[in-house]
Amino acid sequence: LSFCSIECRLLAIKNTPQSDKQICYFICLPIGEHIKSKVAPFNYILIDEVQDLTELQFYFLLQQIDSTENLFVCGDLHQTINPTYFNVGRIQSLYRFVSGNDVIENKILDCNYRSSENIVNFANELSQFRRDVFSTNHEWDYIEVPQRGSTKPPYLFKGEVDNLFKHIKDKDYVYVIVVNEQNKEKLLTQFPDLESRVLTVSEAKGIENKHVITYNVFSSYIEEWRNIFLKKDYKLKLNTELYRYYFNMVYVAITRARDVLGMVEDNLYHDLERWLSEHMEIMTEFDEDALDLAKQSSSSDLLKSAVQLETNENFAQAIATYRLIQNTVLSVEASRGIARCNIKEECQRTKDYLVCGRTLVTHEEHEHAIPYLKRANDELFLLKAILSMDQEKNLSLINEELRSLVGNPLVFLNELGEPKLISRYANLMLLPTEMRFNKLLNTSEKLVKSSQKNSKIVRLKI
Repeated sequence: LSFCSIECRLLAIKNTPQSDKQICYFICLPIGEHIKSKVAPFNYILIDEVQDLTELQFYFLLQQIDSTENLFVCGDLHQTINPTYFNVGRIQSLYRFVSGNDVIENKILDCNYRSSENIVNFANELSQFRRDVFSTNHEWDYIEVPQRGSTKPPYLFKGEVDNLFKHIKDKDYVYVIVVNEQNKEKLLTQFPDLESRVLTVSEAKGIENKHVITYNVFSSYIEEWRNIFLKKDYKLKLNTELYRYYFNMVYVAITRARDVLGMVEDNLYHDLERWLSEHMEIMTEFDEDALDLAKQSSSSDLLKSAVQLETNENFAQAIATYRLIQNTVLSVEASRGIARCNIKEECQRTKDYLVCGRTLVTHEEHEHAIPYLKRANDELFLLKAILSMDQEKNLSLINEELRSLVGNPLVFLNELGEPKLISRYANLMLLPTEMRFNKLLNTSEKLVKSSQKNSKIVRLKI
């Protein structure tokens, strides 16, 4: 049974009704045991963003660990924006079922080091509103404790959006966050120059910026928010797990901001507008100083932003940001960034990691090629990429990657038939000995000089 066939089964199960998910566990138990017998288990596993996993995926990961006691899991219920129906209780039950271990150590990390106090307080108000609406188990809910001081209060912008969005098109320190691709396309149709700054909530997850402006994160689901207020006021019955999603979308969007948070909404339900007005400053006119948007971005700032977006695999936004760079010196680096992102973006669409990795190698983007060649299990070109990196800048990385290779590098080098790479590999293998020899030689020379100096002092005294 291959991992490919397992992925196919997972895709088939993805749309399974929630009531049938438990049946899927028992269908897939033999699959999990098969994986365990074929894959060498890990001594320790750390799972981050566990709320984005289905219970089935969590079960498969449990099969990869030597001892289930050495499992560390972290996540945030407030950031569940994928339709996994994540539930802490069910995950704990699954762990106990697989491991036979009832001892689970729980810890809530409630310190917020990213956002200013104003933004954390607003996020806490949103969480409190959700708790007021849904009277379910709040064991894993928490109030965040800000670790930074106050900056500008969050604001609701009710002025001309044309003035606002046209002004931020080349600001590296601003992101505009929308709920989904449909909203992003609609916004970019109206403001195409914003391409470098607009992210969906899913794309923005895991990154941050000084200034974040959310666009229609409430208005996009106005009927759902109307129902939420009806439940609060008239006890309307709602699906808690489903409606928590709408709170989480807003929560993830607003907590991407470090210093300044703004909101733009085209269509607000009157109760929701009143609630926002109680917790936000209302801005009716565009003023770049009042909105903290006066600072101009340099080409260096834009380059850093583009690299961050590329690292986060937001390739379309990275390309648009690289294109904003006008500095002659940095334009060469920007052009390389655009070419890299085009290759990676194609791979994101086709999932052809082999072609992507090898294409990056031909473009001499060796460090960028390595993760793709690993995913393609292309040991031959992986070794070529490793040995082709700049040894002075990447020596520790080169040695680390060489140690992780499964096969014998010399066998692969013979297959490649590139004498220069064989020479580089030989030099790398001899380098530690050479470094130790040079260190020993320097120490010896210092001792000789020190000895000669002491000898002169003794003769002078006589």
